[in-house]
Amino acid sequence: MKNRLRRRGDDGVTLVLVLVFMLIVGLFTTVALDKAQSTTILGSQIRDRANLQYAMDAGVDRALQRIRDDDAAATDTVGATLCPTVAPPSDITEAGGFTFNGHSITYTCQTLAGRAKSAGDNVFDTNFAIVVTGTNDDSFQSSNAVGEALPISGSVYVAGPALDGQLKKPIVVSGGDIVGYVNTSNCASWTSASPANPTESPANLRLFSATGGYLKTCTEETPAQAYIAAVAPTISRTDTTSPITIAGCKVYFPGTYAHAPNIGNHTDNYFVSGAYQFNADGLSVPNTATVLGGKPALGDVPAPFSGGNCNTMTDAIALADVNAPAGVNVSASGVEWIFSGSSTFSNSGHVSLFTPPAATGQVPINIWAVGRPGDPTVVDVTDPNSTTLLNAKLYGPDASIDFFANSQTSTEVRTGIVAKDLNIGAPSGAGLAIFSPGGANEKPAPPFRTIKITAKESSGGLAANVAVATVSNFSPYTVDVLSWRSQ
Repeated sequence: MKNRLRRRGDDGVTLVLVLVFMLIVGLFTTVALDKAQSTTILGSQIRDRANLQYAMDAGVDRALQRIRDDDAAATDTVGATLCPTVAPPSDITEAGGFTFNGHSITYTCQTLAGRAKSAGDNVFDTNFAIVVTGTNDDSFQSSNAVGEALPISGSVYVAGPALDGQLKKPIVVSGGDIVGYVNTSNCASWTSASPANPTESPANLRLFSATGGYLKTCTEETPAQAYIAAVAPTISRTDTTSPITIAGCKVYFPGTYAHAPNIGNHTDNYFVSGAYQFNADGLSVPNTATVLGGKPALGDVPAPFSGGNCNTMTDAIALADVNAPAGVNVSASGVEWIFSGSSTFSNSGHVSLFTPPAATGQVPINIWAVGRPGDPTVVDVTDPNSTTLLNAKLYGPDASIDFFANSQTSTEVRTGIVAKDLNIGAPSGAGLAIFSPGGANEKPAPPFRTIKITAKESSGGLAANVAVATVSNFSPYTVDVLSWRSQ
């Protein structure tokens, strides 16, 4: 009987152990299931958060693409419409909404600096006082290292590098930007002087004021976009009779000249309004000669010197003379000189040319310098005794041009210079004046604007992705992201 009682006691202990074991296993199972459930929930939350991040990133991308497309669609009559100027944030989400990874996203843009192209800007894309299309180290030069800086009124465009070693005299730009073509210029290293950054680079290409809203930077605007390509006028008449002399004034008539005329010493000369093409030799004005070019147009600056015997000469008087040739195509005003073939222009005397009319979409040009192999200087205005006034443009996108003045005389271009290689100078700086076609402050659209994009879930919440980027105003409208973060 005692043995049977011991066996019952053993059976009871085993049951207790089994129950304890089951309890422990149950506890571990409960904890494990709870942990698994928590892990599942957490994993789902992480995935949803990641999906939201990806969706907001996609929203930022979409917003930048919308702005880029909007800029590309801007025309001369309809400017960019999405956040074109500095203003509070604006919602630019499409009317149908934007959904990505199951999240509905809204996005805003805000222009922080600069502006987009506006209506009319395309007209001013070529409004540069100077355009240098050459890309060599010496394509843009300034000479005469002593004296005051050279003043330029309006924006300056440089396709190649601007180097202090070539800019021996400071060039100071007022009322405009200084921009370099991003693909060929060293503009990425340019800096403007400021209290925070007193070092300017290049030191001899300066903005008149670094705080006046003007830029010294790169642009995607190509050299070909920086000026209006000229179309040569049709000249049907070949001149074989010029000049004729009327009351001591030598008179020339429009047409094509096989050889540039010989301007004599101590002569006063008048070119009847119209287009002239010179195919060979140099049109050289000696220091004792004067040249007046055509009838003044409205707003033209008069000659800064006396025309002597030609002071009272007009187109009407010249054409009425008994020796005047027949079939002359006279324009309403001014003259256009085209130096082609091997012809060149140099001035040691006194020359004043008035503005000729221009075809629709063109610009008026006084001197057209056609480049030729070897890059010889086509226009040479470097004599210290010369006076040159061009009311219209000096145009030579594939030519070398030297343009100088001194303290006693003046050299002035009222509507800008386009040249492949340009060398300018003046001992005092005071005698040289180069203006943009539209005048100072009517500058091209800025090369880019800085914008801020904010993307977030449309249902609300604090999470947002924010990017700051620059958007080019010129094709291909590159977007450069400066920062991108979540908040």
